[in-house]
Amino acid sequence: PDADVLDYEPIANDPTYVLTVEVSDGMAQDTAYVVVTVLNINEKPTLKNATFSIKEHGVPNDSVGELKSLTTDPDLKESFSYKIIGTSNEFSVGSDGKITAKKELNYETKLTYSFKVEVSDRGNPSPVLRDTATIVVKVVDVNEAPTVGDQEFTILETVKGPASVGTVVGASDKDILNDY
Repeated sequence: PDADVLDYEPIANDPTYVLTVEVSDGMAQDTAYVVVTVLNINEKPTLKNATFSIKEHGVPNDSVGELKSLTTDPDLKESFSYKIIGTSNEFSVGSDGKITAKKELNYETKLTYSFKVEVSDRGNPSPVLRDTATIVVKVVDVNEAPTVGDQEFTILETVKGPASVGTVVGASDKDILNDY
């Protein structure tokens, strides 16, 4: 804080200064009191950029994170509201700052999402002030079980010893690096 600037918040319980002014002409003097009251102004909130993680294949409304702890404001007892700037098909932000997934996310389809969020204070005193931040959501891979379709093979009863009856085809794993 700048020592040359008055700040309302630290003195909010008693925002007045009483100064004593004394004048003298060398022969006589007089004293007066000057009362200075510091008025509050609304100061801008600050929202930090953040990165959150969420496991893939969650359900709609899974929690991603919250923005309240990332928001600061010099004003005392300030309350905030939040919203996504633009649109997001994958995420929603409640006015309370809670980020949730709108749908199931898939690591193998998209690893990272990025969107902008705006925080607004309540403008007490006016005007309402805002800040924006970039939110990044990383999708965490979850191991998915491999799949294989049923298959049928035939072999003649006269085949001797170990013999191949065929090759299983169509086995796959949704995880990026695990196709068979």
